[in-house]
Amino acid sequence: MNKQTGAALLVALLILVAISLLGISAMKTSMFSSRVSTGMQADAMVFEGAESAIVEAYEELDGMSTINLSNFLGGDVMTRCVVSDNPRKDGLCAG
Repeated sequence: MNKQTGAALLVALLILVAISLLGISAMKTSMFSSRVSTGMQADAMVFEGAESAIVEAYEELDGMSTINLSNFLGGDVMTRCVVSDNPRKDGLCAG
């Protein structure tokens, strides 16, 4: 009779453990990459928003009369409201 020592079972378990470790490592790498890309996307969105605000401010200043510009430079505040339908409403964005 052939005496079996269970070497095949041991080899199969070692291969299973190695594949599981590779899978866990790949999952952690994927999650880290996802976090990095989300952060980069948020940074890009904030940058684009700031860039748009600067362009709007330059356009507003360029369109001001000399009297309004001197009042603004004297301490008046420019109020800007961001709405989807009409970004240039009058009087503190008309409520």
